[in-house]
Amino acid sequence: MRSLVIGSLLALTVLVVWPWAKGLRGLPTVSPSAAHESGTSENEVGTQDETEAKTKANQQQTQGEPMVSVQVFNTSGKLVGPIEMAKVVKTDAEWKKLLTPEQFEIARQSGTERAFCGTLLDNKKKGVYSCVCCGLPLFSSEAKFNSGTGWPSFFQPIAPQNVSEKEDRSHGMVRVEINCARCDGHLGHVFPDGPPPTGQRHCLNSESLKFTDEEKLAELADPAAEKKSDAKSDK
Repeated sequence: MRSLVIGSLLALTVLVVWPWAKGLRGLPTVSPSAAHESGTSENEVGTQDETEAKTKANQQQTQGEPMVSVQVFNTSGKLVGPIEMAKVVKTDAEWKKLLTPEQFEIARQSGTERAFCGTLLDNKKKGVYSCVCCGLPLFSSEAKFNSGTGWPSFFQPIAPQNVSEKEDRSHGMVRVEINCARCDGHLGHVFPDGPPPTGQRHCLNSESLKFTDEEKLAELADPAAEKKSDAKSDK
């Protein structure tokens, strides 16, 4: 009789526990390695997003988007154009590799050098002042004058298309900021208190500029100018 009772209890246990245990085997399990892989995947997604964003920016530059129309020098040292070309777009990290810390702070971060300290303030040589970032010609020595403000000053740019303007409300003032039209490098500000014939004073930072002597203007030759010349020759 005792054996019969024990056998019945064992049978009942099997009937109750076996379906439950079998069901557990059907549940998904997560191993430590799988959990680790899942965490890594999330990091990889963030990296992929950053890579895709940078790739897209590079593609826009390669495909010529956005575009700008400016005047540039040819191999004969003559200013030609306007010529349509791609804007120069780079990340801050890329600019830092090309510029000195002072140039980056002023040209890419809209900084301002101290008055009467710029290396080009007292430069009286004849030639052209170009963007230190992308080399676009911006101002000619023929338009340079002594404003007494402590910064290199010009009454007009070398070509109106080469310098862009935008409102600047920083430091509690309303001013007109001027930038390189091709790479958006910060140059300085323009004020309506200059000499004739324009009455304008383009107040610039020396760190935003690179000077080229008039006898070496051919060194500023832009490939876009030669392409346009070749296209005319083919016609």
